[in-house]
Amino acid sequence: MSEKWRTHDIDEAYEIREVTPLGFMQHVEKSTVLRPYKKHIDLVRKIFQLCISGRSLGQITEYVNQQNVTYRAKYKKETEVKWSMAEVKKILQNEVYVSETYRVISKREFAIAQKMLTINTRVTDGKIEISPLIGIARCAECGSLMVERSTSSRGRKYCYYMCGTNKRKGGCTPHKVSVNELDDSVFKWLKNHVFAEEVQTADGLTRKLAIQYVDCVYVDEYGMMERIIIA
Repeated sequence: MSEKWRTHDIDEAYEIREVTPLGFMQHVEKSTVLRPYKKHIDLVRKIFQLCISGRSLGQITEYVNQQNVTYRAKYKKETEVKWSMAEVKKILQNEVYVSETYRVISKREFAIAQKMLTINTRVTDGKIEISPLIGIARCAECGSLMVERSTSSRGRKYCYYMCGTNKRKGGCTPHKVSVNELDDSVFKWLKNHVFAEEVQTADGLTRKLAIQYVDCVYVDEYGMMERIIIA
């Protein structure tokens, strides 16, 4: 059964159906006409924020299931049906949210979310950690996304970016560089080329700055920044 709302500003009825993208209502007579539904559209934005910040599909799904937003199952069931990771992933991959008509999120945010869906972030002491250039830095040799690797020595932890192909399959070469070193190189470049106030007043590269201003960073075989493409 659909959930219906009648708007106050127009005399047309909209409803939420099983196939309606989360965050929208559909016109009862013109199914291709969508209207944002604020309560749910805010949840969609939150889902993308969580993905970009490094939360896993499982963690995002758990969050969604805590928001009391009914999952519109395709088949009627007697018991409550919760959101699944597969359905949350479909939300993150649905281009309706970046369409020119609705623009729920930016194309930049959507692109980063697609990258993040392919990346395993690390968890330390129950806390998610994600370095600024994950989903942005790429191996200049094979083009794969750089991933993170951490090692410990004498009680200290060291984090590196390295070629994703090399880590997964042993192909290509490591292109290894410390997280701090590459982050510093990118930040210095931004300071010299991007004159936005938030860049110029920042003390270092943050995840937010990287996502907003950097489209891609290529790392050469020596672990040096080969080139950078800004967003």
